[in-house]
Amino acid sequence: MRENYPAVFSPLTIKTLVLKNRIVMPPMATWYATRAGEVTPRLISYHRERAAGGVGLNMVEFTVIEAKGRLDSHMLGVFEDAHIPGLTALAQAVHEAGGKIGLQLSHAGRRARSTLNGGARPWAPSPIAELGGEIPSEMNESQIRYVQECFQKAALRAKQAGFDAVEIHTAHGYIIHQFLSPISNRRTDQYGGSLENRSRFAVETVARVREAVGDNFPIFCRVSGDEYIDGGSSLAEAKLFAQILQKAGADLIDVSAGVLESAERTVPPLAMDHGCNIYLAKAIKQQVKIPVIGVGRIKSLAEAEKLLQEGATDLVAMGRALIADPELLQKSMNGGNIRPCIACNQGCIERLYYGFAITCLVNPRVGREFQIPALTKTSSPKKIAVVGGGPGGLEFARVAAERGHKVTLFEKEKELGGRFRIASKPPKKEEIAEFIDYLSRSVAASGVEVKTGTVVAPEELLQAGRFDEVVVAVGAEPIRLPMAQEQPTVAFAEDVLQDKIKLGKKVVIVGGGMVGCETADLIGREDRQVIVIEMLPQVAGDVEARTKKLLLQRLDACKVEILCNTKVEGLDKNKVLCSQAGIRCDIDAVDNIILAIGYKPNPSVSRLQSAKIHKIGDCVQPGKAITAVHEGFLLGATI
Repeated sequence: MRENYPAVFSPLTIKTLVLKNRIVMPPMATWYATRAGEVTPRLISYHRERAAGGVGLNMVEFTVIEAKGRLDSHMLGVFEDAHIPGLTALAQAVHEAGGKIGLQLSHAGRRARSTLNGGARPWAPSPIAELGGEIPSEMNESQIRYVQECFQKAALRAKQAGFDAVEIHTAHGYIIHQFLSPISNRRTDQYGGSLENRSRFAVETVARVREAVGDNFPIFCRVSGDEYIDGGSSLAEAKLFAQILQKAGADLIDVSAGVLESAERTVPPLAMDHGCNIYLAKAIKQQVKIPVIGVGRIKSLAEAEKLLQEGATDLVAMGRALIADPELLQKSMNGGNIRPCIACNQGCIERLYYGFAITCLVNPRVGREFQIPALTKTSSPKKIAVVGGGPGGLEFARVAAERGHKVTLFEKEKELGGRFRIASKPPKKEEIAEFIDYLSRSVAASGVEVKTGTVVAPEELLQAGRFDEVVVAVGAEPIRLPMAQEQPTVAFAEDVLQDKIKLGKKVVIVGGGMVGCETADLIGREDRQVIVIEMLPQVAGDVEARTKKLLLQRLDACKVEILCNTKVEGLDKNKVLCSQAGIRCDIDAVDNIILAIGYKPNPSVSRLQSAKIHKIGDCVQPGKAITAVHEGFLLGATI
């Protein structure tokens, strides 16, 4: 009920901007724009749906204010008048859905790439490369004035397009933050040295933007409350910087955290606590008189209400939670099955680094809102059997049943979830099970008949007209080493995660991917020696970067031994025979050998050949859960 969240649903006025509630969808990259930086129907539909869900303010992603300041080829642009019509359509769509909209203005600075700019080196306050980046050209005063003028013109275009506010990006290692940070700014002129000098670029930019938009148009500034790297800008400086921005004319401070090297703070993965960055917003709020936005893995209105009631922040940003479920506010008020963000970062963040547009593991409609506005009822309902109750099978069953098909789901285990349920067993992974719980509630509400503890043969389900179609989603099988067939000390990682075997004092895990490392994280916390063997040069190569960083830190804290570039050549009772570059490095006195070397397609599935049998997920090609869920959704939406 709305009454349960009085602080969340209290209005807030910032100059001409009147917000109906305190929930903000923060600026998050989508890569939905064209190569020319133009708004697309895909971007409009994405934002319209979140506004229709009741969000108080949609902040549109990092929008580049100068062509050479791009971070990626599909960044949204506001660097020329040709962008105004598309931005106008975007603003109108959000307004028509009952929302308000702001545009974040930015320039990548040294994070830009010469490959996108005709070979021109990126600009920065000093010729210091970012981690893995190019050495930039140091900006002269003429170039500084030019970039500030670009911010000014971009803000005016945003206002002309009908946006309700602009946000100047002074965080996350982009150009203004590069001037602020002692790490990237080594200048000796009026733009370097003291905090006052390092803040000068930001102050002058705010003044330029104010000159363009007028006194009554809201200007936000996003700051990193702490860089979380040695020698970087700290919270102590961020508090002073916020005061400087307020004096310069900013109307709101949007408090985030981190830079590229500490990206786990910018987009906190599952291992980070809810509200992990809120203390930064609270500290800055105590230093300024203008409103503050707090962010940091907030995923429920109950959490937001508590933070607002405590006075930790004035507005709460809920980013990935709103990607996962655009109707989060409505469902919280009226009662509903909220689709939970599990902070896996697979669809919304990891894809960006490969140049792909975002989507979502738990919500396959993300990025498809313009193609599939809603699930349409089928005109020819069928009787459909689903064999396998993992995330792919459950998502198919949910969608197909909502469309009007009569669905029966068979699962051989006593509980639903498949290996995704097992994936919730390692430390810091418990929230994964929330998605299976959501799907289980969904299929029950949709009228799906669920039969657990039931083994069936897919082809037999088609006999005698029992079912019109069968969907097979039985998952993959773990790979066993040929030499491990008869070894009593050998088990699979999933057996360990399910607590099915007793472990001794010395355990060797063969395979250093996600499953192997997470198993080591679990058992390494106990009083035993754990060794991980990996053939490749590094472990956790299939783990999202932010999640991987924290996982490796935990393994180090647990004193888990990691042997990379190591090949297992045989097993001999309690010995693992290994070599590194042809040199033997056997491991003796091993109590348990745990296999985590991957999965293979289910052999029982390959023989199924029928136009009425559909195969999805790992049983066809082992991969990540996001693939199985999306395959289940798309098949359910079209069958």
